[in-house]
Order: sequence, then structure tokens, then C-alpha cells
Amino acid sequence: MVNLARQQIGKKEIPIGSDGGVEVDPFNGGRHEAWCAASMAWLFRQIGAPLPGDKIPSPGPQGFNNNHSVTYIQTIAQKLNSWYSEPQTGDMILYNTSGNPSVVNSDRHIGLVVDVQGDIIYTVEFNWSGRVELTKQEWKTRYMYNK
Repeated sequence: MVNLARQQIGKKEIPIGSDGGVEVDPFNGGRHEAWCAASMAWLFRQIGAPLPGDKIPSPGPQGFNNNHSVTYIQTIAQKLNSWYSEPQTGDMILYNTSGNPSVVNSDRHIGLVVDVQGDIIYTVEFNWSGRVELTKQEWKTRYMYNK
């Protein structure tokens, strides 16, 4: 899954800000919705291990697919008791991007850990400013879901 995620680096929305385009439509089914979580579901489907309750998105009117939301993936992790405090390669990482750790359901994002080197993690982030990007960051986030 890590190699597949790395192969997506550089793909982007066309135009940026549209949540869609030929390069990202496979992740969200062409629905033009936020696609970080939809991309995680796509990755799991591609390796033959779909997330519990996953539904393949289909093109159609704009609308949010609740089975491809950060909250949905967080709920799965909680039900499976799959929270970890130490990141490992292949883990999904959940972020609270609001800057306020007490706000649980605000400004959420999810990515995939592709390498861990001490306190530094490398992640592939889908829908990171409208692109798939490789990031390097210090480990500060509290929640993870392990495949």
C-alpha cells in the first residue's frame, strides 16, 4: 500500500480547488468532494482489503459520501480499538488541523505514514492543497489507525 500511495505523488486537482479532475476522480468517484479520506478507502480497495462498510463511490451529483470521511475512518478505528501512539509505516494518520486540540471534529485530515525515522515521519497526503504530496514532519499528532 505504501508503494501504491507513493506512485500517486504529484497528482492534482484540475483546476486546483475543484476537488476533482481526471487525476483525482478515481479516488472520489468523480463526486468533487474532499478526497483525503476517499483516497485512503481507495488505497485499501486496491490492495484487496476494503475498509469495513466501504462503498465504491460512483459519479453523480455533488454530495458527500459519509463512508469516505475522516470521521467515518475514525469511527472504524475506535470500534476496532486501533489507536496507536507510535507511528508505523503503513498507518493512517488523523490530524486536527484547526490548531486547537480540544476541538475534536474540526478541520480534519488523514494521510498515510510511509516512513518513520525517530521523531520524523514521512507521509503521503492526498488532497494536500489540492495535490498528492510527500511530507516530512515531526511526530506531534495523537491518533492513528493501523491497517
